[in-house]
Amino acid sequence: MIGVLTTCLLTIGVILMLNIHIDNRSLRDIAMTENSAKHTAVSARNRNTATRSGHTGVYIRPNKIYGHIHMAKTGGSSLNGILASTYENICGNKGYSYNFYQVNARWTAQKLRKPGEGYVMSRKRMNEIGYEDCDYISEEKKMEFWSEFNNFHDTPMELHVPCRSPIDHLMSQCNHRQLKIDCDGTETELFKSVDKCLMILHRFDLKVAKKIKATLKCYDFKKQFTVYMEYLSKKLLRRRIVITPTKRETNLPRDRDNECIWKRNDLMKQVENYLLSQESYYKFCSQCLGSENDITHVQAQGNNI
Repeated sequence: MIGVLTTCLLTIGVILMLNIHIDNRSLRDIAMTENSAKHTAVSARNRNTATRSGHTGVYIRPNKIYGHIHMAKTGGSSLNGILASTYENICGNKGYSYNFYQVNARWTAQKLRKPGEGYVMSRKRMNEIGYEDCDYISEEKKMEFWSEFNNFHDTPMELHVPCRSPIDHLMSQCNHRQLKIDCDGTETELFKSVDKCLMILHRFDLKVAKKIKATLKCYDFKKQFTVYMEYLSKKLLRRRIVITPTKRETNLPRDRDNECIWKRNDLMKQVENYLLSQESYYKFCSQCLGSENDITHVQAQGNNI
């Protein structure tokens, strides 16, 4: 009898010990789960990320804002329109994601086709909307504008500068102003005709750029709608409804055969050197293209950036 009782007591003791062990293990699991959840939440806040379901799976919002310095005659209006019609959270004076579908429809219906006609978001309206929910900002403002993002909600900025061949860029500007380069005059007359063509290059200023808290990168104008777009496709959230925006012309057609500078290699070199010495935009591009800060160069090499 005593033996049976002893056996029962031992069995009960073992069961109690097992329950305590299981309960302790459960408590540890719960604690670990809670700590893991807290760690994930803190990490998400530190990365400033947000996840949303997109057409290609889970979207992780970038931990930075991308800025595009819209230099005149570098295809910025077309770029802004394509991005606003393809991706969410695009903010530009030539296109916002939130209303671009309807804006493009109205603009197309009006059949505006002359250079300069089309949609432009007013500065006042852009300031009213703000930039708090923007992943990509495209603007035609002086370089000082970008200093507004120096301490923008603890979110860093990556600034992109489109770089175009100096001579080709110059001639596009001349075409826009309906001017010609003086290929037969003196050096002074040549450079004077160059200066008359140049358009609002103060949108980029290297001295001001050094005071802005942003990572400065460039990209090749010729690869803007291929390699550069591929780079952005990995950073931005695709829209539910994607459209092809109606083309907005900002220049009359160019007649390259009537541009005398292409027939004179000596003048091309002379003018290019003049532009590099006078304008920090061209100097920056000459140093940036082909470097580790050239988005299109690094992307083409197959490296992740």
